[in-house]
Amino acid sequence: MALALPGAREESFLDQRAFCIRRTIFATVSSDRTRGTLKLDPLRQAALLAAHPRAFQAAEGAWGRRGWTHVDLAQVEHAQLAEALLLAGRLASPRPVKQRARAQAPTSARVDPRMKRSSSH
Repeated sequence: MALALPGAREESFLDQRAFCIRRTIFATVSSDRTRGTLKLDPLRQAALLAAHPRAFQAAEGAWGRRGWTHVDLAQVEHAQLAEALLLAGRLASPRPVKQRARAQAPTSARVDPRMKRSSSH
């Protein structure tokens, strides 16, 4: 499932399978394939933990506070895992296309938000 995300590739990391986009790990699977770990933003992590407490648990300590989330692969439903992987993959992906296009636009085409015209002319 993780390899279906654009730019995703599989690597070995600490005796686990790790899934990366560019150089950023967004998911791992334990060697016994009973548990996965995903990197989510803390708000989305909190929502998943509240909605599916048997399937998702925050990692211990600072790792968990930064969004690393364990997944019990025996408890998670396919759709839940697919959604969580998509969220993790998006977080690891390069800037969205819209931001890249804006950054690549000629300087004359960019609008500085501080230079908005006031309607009180």
